[in-house]
Amino acid sequence: MGIVVEKKEQQNQTPLDEGVYDATVEELTEKEGKFGPNISWKFALVEDPEKWVWGQTSRVWSNHPNNKLNKWLEALGLYHEPGQALDLDVVLKKQCKVLIKNNTGTDGRVWTNVIDVFPAEKSKKAAPPVASTPPSGGAKPAPKPVAPTAGRPAPAPVAPVAPVAPVAPAAPAADVEDFNFAQFETPKGNF
Repeated sequence: MGIVVEKKEQQNQTPLDEGVYDATVEELTEKEGKFGPNISWKFALVEDPEKWVWGQTSRVWSNHPNNKLNKWLEALGLYHEPGQALDLDVVLKKQCKVLIKNNTGTDGRVWTNVIDVFPAEKSKKAAPPVASTPPSGGAKPAPKPVAPTAGRPAPAPVAPVAPVAPVAPAAPAADVEDFNFAQFETPKGNF
């Protein structure tokens, strides 16, 4: 018998607003990509588990700072040393936060993509706002403390930066003719 296929109704999902959402890892699928083997990640949104979004990482896992698979696994609390293997089924049903970005295809369709994964917060607070730059007129908020993970010490706490008070204009400088430059002269000779 040959390959049997069944035609299904197309399921279009309305694109989500870009931002950060609470999510759960629902499914991992291996695929062959343009640059080698990939892993497609299916995330269900906590606010509506019937809504889901997809993200993609390389199947290559390294400790390189730009390795997306490593970043996502660490966001899910999995820290491993080079040479160790990991069955990715351990990430299924893990809670996290996903950063959503919409892309428009050449045909005009909008694709909602997960471009980054962050650790889930322990409390039920609202998702943090997404901003590439701090709001104008204010200092950056102090980073939240990070809980230590197995084998790694917690980072040192960072003290918040106090706002700087306005400075009064300086008194007018004295004329150059009145300034004593001799106090800055160095003795002549070979050094």
